[in-house]
Amino acid sequence: MKNFFRKNIFLYLAVIFFTIMCCFYFQIRIDSVTPINGLSECNISFKDNILYILGGIPKLKNVEDRNFKIPFIWITLQLFILASGYFAPYVKNSIKDEWILIKSNSRKHYMICQIRDVFLKVSMIYLCVFLGVMIYTVFYSTDFSSIHYNYFSYICGVKIEKDIGLWIAVFPWIYGIFEAIIQIFLNIYVGRVLAFAFILGYNILCVYITSPFLLGNISMLFRNSLITDNGINITAGLVIGILLSILFTCESIRKINYIDFL
Repeated sequence: MKNFFRKNIFLYLAVIFFTIMCCFYFQIRIDSVTPINGLSECNISFKDNILYILGGIPKLKNVEDRNFKIPFIWITLQLFILASGYFAPYVKNSIKDEWILIKSNSRKHYMICQIRDVFLKVSMIYLCVFLGVMIYTVFYSTDFSSIHYNYFSYICGVKIEKDIGLWIAVFPWIYGIFEAIIQIFLNIYVGRVLAFAFILGYNILCVYITSPFLLGNISMLFRNSLITDNGINITAGLVIGILLSILFTCESIRKINYIDFL
């Protein structure tokens, strides 16, 4: 654990840099629509940026929707999460990983530690998102409290009809945990490359299909019924995600007992 932050420092710095660039991009888009739609000029706030970066896209009306755009920011955040868990739970023929396994009390303990590590990595990624937005806000906005709801209608195509707080960001974080646990399971069974490709493809599928049973939808705030009236109820997705996470965790612990590391 003592080297946990140092080993992943470049990943966290990349997340912070990416987040700050997203804030600049959002402000540029705001400035471009302001004169066209008669909106008053403003500096986007801390909450605006958090909602924009974690929002994803609204529900897709149909596959021929011309206003549909792939949510590259949301996809990139999922790539950061996949990158953080790419080498979990172990690297075959790695002397370092074999030594860590030997030092562990048991393979079960080793696997639990790996799941704990990806939990911390996902948490750090979202903390870095908040830190990046905070850095941007301190130097370029200084507005931490307001939300400019009308701009999201023009920029993101979503009508926000309910007052929201920053607690809403817990849903992308929860999905990130689900995603990381499933990745560990798939890394053991099909290998890291196929696991990475499968989950990436799954996330892209979630973009096109709006359903609480496709768990990626619970990570997109613009599809959440807590924000907009035509959003989806994510309760079913949360329950399914929790059950799958428990199942995949137990199966990963069971499977690792039969793996030959030598």
